[in-house]
Amino acid sequence: MEKLDPDALYTEVQLELVEEVEAKHRLKPALFTIVFAIGATLIEGAIAFELLKQESQVLRVFAALFPMTLLWLIANFQSTYVNLPNCRDELKEQYHHELDRENTD
Repeated sequence: MEKLDPDALYTEVQLELVEEVEAKHRLKPALFTIVFAIGATLIEGAIAFELLKQESQVLRVFAALFPMTLLWLIANFQSTYVNLPNCRDELKEQYHHELDRENTD
């Protein structure tokens, strides 16, 4: 049977707790951010729709929706797969340094 190092076990448990608690907080966007993003999207769509007055209805709708849809998809991908993992890694490193300092005291 392998003997567990109490310091390593403590660090592992604390990092799991950090992951559980802090990840929830990072996933909640501010209400202002959501309202601003939706408002900007609607304004952009209305402008694109108005700019193509002489074109067919289908083309107007496509021209208005395509850029916004693409931007929302890119923003979602970046947030989920780029920014959030980086923030979590940085947060874990900060906690690692704090735990190392506590263990040496």
